[in-house]
Amino acid sequence: MFIKLTIPFTDKSIDINIKTLPSRITDPRYWPESPTPVLWAQDSFKNSSEQLKAFQGWTGDCCSLIAERIASIPLRLYNSNDELIPESKHRFYDLLKHFNPDTTQFSGKELLSIFLDLTGECYILIAKDSFGIPRELYFRQPDRMTPKVKKGIIDHYIYLEGGKEIVYPREDILFFRYPNPTDQFRGASPVQRKAYAYDTDKYNMIYQMNMFKNGVHLKQVMESEKFIPPDQVKKIMEMFNQTYGGIENSNKTGALVGGFQLKTIGVSNKDMEFMLLANWTMRQLASAYHTPPQKLSHPEQTNLANMQALDVSWNRECILPRLVRIAEIFNTFMMMLYKEKGLYCKFDNPVPADDEFLLKKRESNLKNFVININEARVEDGLDEVSWGKVPLAPMNIMPLSGADGDGSSEPEPGKSIAKKYTEEYKRKYWELFIKRITPLENEFKRGMISLFQQQELRALRALRNGKSIVKKDIDDVLRITHDEREIAKFAEFTLPRITQMVKINGEAAAAELGLGFDVTNPEVVKWIKEHTGESIKSILDTTFDALKRTLAEGVANGESIPSLATRITAEYEQCKGYKAIRIARTETITASNSGSYQAFKQSGVVEKKEWLVTVVDWPNVRDAHKALHKETVDLDKPFSNGLMFPSEPNCRCTILPVIKD
Repeated sequence: MFIKLTIPFTDKSIDINIKTLPSRITDPRYWPESPTPVLWAQDSFKNSSEQLKAFQGWTGDCCSLIAERIASIPLRLYNSNDELIPESKHRFYDLLKHFNPDTTQFSGKELLSIFLDLTGECYILIAKDSFGIPRELYFRQPDRMTPKVKKGIIDHYIYLEGGKEIVYPREDILFFRYPNPTDQFRGASPVQRKAYAYDTDKYNMIYQMNMFKNGVHLKQVMESEKFIPPDQVKKIMEMFNQTYGGIENSNKTGALVGGFQLKTIGVSNKDMEFMLLANWTMRQLASAYHTPPQKLSHPEQTNLANMQALDVSWNRECILPRLVRIAEIFNTFMMMLYKEKGLYCKFDNPVPADDEFLLKKRESNLKNFVININEARVEDGLDEVSWGKVPLAPMNIMPLSGADGDGSSEPEPGKSIAKKYTEEYKRKYWELFIKRITPLENEFKRGMISLFQQQELRALRALRNGKSIVKKDIDDVLRITHDEREIAKFAEFTLPRITQMVKINGEAAAAELGLGFDVTNPEVVKWIKEHTGESIKSILDTTFDALKRTLAEGVANGESIPSLATRITAEYEQCKGYKAIRIARTETITASNSGSYQAFKQSGVVEKKEWLVTVVDWPNVRDAHKALHKETVDLDKPFSNGLMFPSEPNCRCTILPVIKD
């Protein structure tokens, strides 16, 4: 029986005789429980022994890379009060340091991960002392272990060793497994989802090895018009292979005499495009393990910034879920054996910190006098210094004071607070407010531009995946704006920055009153979470509507993929231009004024609030806000426009506190 197979990345196809193909799919030796072979690739991996043999090539690289990373992350113990238990204070750490006399902590965690990623299952036998306390851990081969189910749960395990069956009680085995939708009591290997790619990679490597070893193409024949006796044919073939076969004889010039002709009936090495095929299988198998291909091949082609971003993504999407799964098994099935209430273990967070963001946050806090030098030194583990007790401000930073010509200042906030402010005081108050939030606005704008750039690339890739325009291609583009990955990226960027804005301006407003501000107050936290969610939804909904409108127009006009791509680029140019500026300004002013408002509420001395419009650029202030200038309302009441504080697009207004009598 022959099947026609199209060769990836080429326009060629070959006929393959599946009776002679050395495939596990059609070989009944690999199917001891199946009377009839099953003809799809993923079932060729239902045998755990076969899965263990996959520890080679790209699959082996993925498993090894993940295992080494997991083994390098500390597993720590905590008590019921979430306090870290030192290593010298508990027997659990002794168990981890030496799983057993032949297995160290690193190799134990590494082997656990390899078994899981190859077979989807890992079995560990708990050896206990006479008090039932775990003393040693021993691995059991997944291909020899079988869980036995009774009444809907695993009752015991049967292990085959030396032709004998060993029965292990349920409570003696730690059973780690990946979810299997076809059998909830067994695990499913990640490579099982990419069995076609694994088989392709395997046969690709075998073919290349034989090419180098034999020195000639497979499926080549020598033809002659004359009849030649079989014994002479054999001698000629031996002489030909000795002269031109093998690696040492490659690229020699050959000669055929006696009317012989060399004819190739297979596919050439160039036609097979082995390098492209190897790259394709590498990417397929890497995706099964949620591993960036750059970590497996040619990292030198990726710059440092992209590599760091990939490392963050890999640790968050690949390593972290595996650590959580492993820790949960320990906590659920082994920690109770120590008979200590509330005891649990947890891996350190493997996701690297955003060093760039932390550095910018530190600089912003120091420049805006949120923290002093000593507080920054303590964060770095350094000793305090005598000159670092108060924030350092340059000479050109002036305190808010009156300037009515007689040299008198406004009453010191928090001690004798004025019931009315001079116009000069209000002007300086607004200028200081804008100076404080401008760096935050610029940083937010740069982040939005970066997020829109990444979203644009994803949208263009989704559009260009198709050869012709169908509704599915447009849906794929639009779906990108609201998929889980995109929402997570916007949330990870937006949430900490809005929190920072609220904190900085809340503390500044509270300082004017001679008081403190608590950003962890439940009411403040609730506002931050709700506003961040509403903000992200609004941004993504707006982008979705704009893309839907322009793409629908392009499809209706019968435009090609390049033309639709131009429409997408044009829309994102607006997103990266004036829309990013508007979003940054709106979010910054909203979060900053929210911080001031929350600080007024926490103070207990502010009775009312006053709307303050910029007087520096009065002609350009919108009429609606000019009408609100100096409007005073109760602290818990909205202004006449319905807002609790200035928060409209492109607004530059703020609020002043009005103190109780």
